[in-house]
Amino acid sequence: MNKMKNNKKEIINKTPRRTVARKKPSGLKKMIVVVFVCFCVFGVLGVGAYLLGKFSLQDIKNISVNTFRKTLTQTIGVESQKDEQGNINVLLVGVGGGKHSGGYLADTIIVASFDPENTSLTMLSIPRDLYVREGTHTNKINSVFARGYARGGKNIASGANLLKTKVSEIVGLDIPYYAVVDFKGFENFVDALSGITVNVPETIYDTTYPVVEQEEDGFGKYGTFYLQAGEHVLDGATALKYARSRHSTSDFSRSLRQQQIIHAVKDKILEGGVSVSKIKEYYALYHDMVVTNFSLQEMLGLLKYLKKNEDTDGHKNALNINSIGLNVNCGYADFKRTNPGCFLYYPKREDFNGAAAILPIGATVSHISYYDYIKVFANLIFHDQKYLIEKAPIIVENAIDKTFAKQNKTMVSGWAGKVASKLKKFGFTVKEIKNAGLELAKTTIVLPGTGGVNYSGTIETLKHFIPVSDIVVSTDTGSTNLEILLGNDFITQVVGSGFDFNKFIEEK
Repeated sequence: MNKMKNNKKEIINKTPRRTVARKKPSGLKKMIVVVFVCFCVFGVLGVGAYLLGKFSLQDIKNISVNTFRKTLTQTIGVESQKDEQGNINVLLVGVGGGKHSGGYLADTIIVASFDPENTSLTMLSIPRDLYVREGTHTNKINSVFARGYARGGKNIASGANLLKTKVSEIVGLDIPYYAVVDFKGFENFVDALSGITVNVPETIYDTTYPVVEQEEDGFGKYGTFYLQAGEHVLDGATALKYARSRHSTSDFSRSLRQQQIIHAVKDKILEGGVSVSKIKEYYALYHDMVVTNFSLQEMLGLLKYLKKNEDTDGHKNALNINSIGLNVNCGYADFKRTNPGCFLYYPKREDFNGAAAILPIGATVSHISYYDYIKVFANLIFHDQKYLIEKAPIIVENAIDKTFAKQNKTMVSGWAGKVASKLKKFGFTVKEIKNAGLELAKTTIVLPGTGGVNYSGTIETLKHFIPVSDIVVSTDTGSTNLEILLGNDFITQVVGSGFDFNKFIEEK
């Protein structure tokens, strides 16, 4: 980072950039860099890229993608450890280490779950202020890594394993792997990419961003980090500040910024300007950036999961990445104010000696380790990733007979809004709510009449939240919306058993 005097503040003022069209990479080259992207997302940056980088485009231009993948997979690659549903799960941890403020407190905590069947990866960020219990003590989850690191004699693996155990308890997921990323290595890697393109949704003005200097008197100093809303090309130092800044926004928005950085790295690697030989340079940065228990052979074994599926732009070997963060932003009265993953809340500060603690919904001061709702949510987004990939724009409509509702002693209106908030909370894309203008006995899903969209994954997952009695196709061929018309059976099957924002209507 830049050196600063004690009385000097650092101000970074970036202006938005213009969008420039870039040449798309070829099929084989695309496959190779997608392999590398898998490693990037898992936090295992560049290990397998050493072998891949040995090949120049001239050396391999006559080798088919299938042959290249099959050769590496069968001769070197081995199977990765999977959970019962077949996913490969990794804990990503970001730490400053050394002279960085916070040292070995975990600054980034992300659970990444790769679904080989759909070539999809879901990332779930856990806020560092979440309070957890260790034995008879309670503290923020970001301190777990530091304690493990110290207990193990300043050993990264010890810190990662202790944090991995705690995170597994929270999300109810078997997590065999970890990848710990060092801040300075991250800076160097982004600089090696010649920067990454990021669209900043809101201006950041953080007057208490920690300043790290090489001299001992640099500790405890703060600078001002300013980044204007808009699209920017960020160098390594600025990208790190963007990922770490927390005092101008919230810990939750910061978690999503960290995932946004991962997306940006992926996009930059897949640009046409990144050559296969360039990946050699990324490998050279690996040892300065990542500590992981994900072996080279296991990473090469991932090659067989790279299918020839296409993304929305028709590109081969697309890797779908879904980003969600646990947070407190549940606007039950207004679905537009509800964020995916809002399974946390703020307890009273006085109960935690004035600290800004965060607890899971359902937890209390005397029982902070209540993770039932989080586990249900995590199981859904990790093991039913297809609905996250489809991103069906949903319209929820009230078609409940008013007389029927009154007879069942429940409210007549407001159900569309409640369902919309609950669906958003569980990661669905909800576009609108309204009255249907008709009354139905059965809850009905209306698919768009375009013919090419069936939203099969979305429909299957919706069965956890509403009775899916009828499915029809709209006559409107100009829409891509999926409409949910709540019928009378919603009252009898869902409301009658007790509407709950945090539970399925049936246990999966």
